[in-house]
Amino acid sequence: MRGHLDMHGNDDAKGTHISLSVAIEPSRYDPILEWPFKYPIMICIFDQTGQRQHIINKFDPYTTPMCGKMRCLLKL
Repeated sequence: MRGHLDMHGNDDAKGTHISLSVAIEPSRYDPILEWPFKYPIMICIFDQTGQRQHIINKFDPYTTPMCGKMRCLLKL
């Protein structure tokens, strides 16, 4: 799995939001995983200021409306 964080956003979020993308990458463990990948993914952004305003989002790539084959767009 690979994650990418764009601090200045991309596509529709460019200049207004942070963009975070997740991609499933091929690996040596592919033979023991069930494909296509249907497991939920959890993204956690932890507030380190002490205010504990963490952002935690769990989604299923196959039931989230804005997910496609190449990317998944989420509002966190």
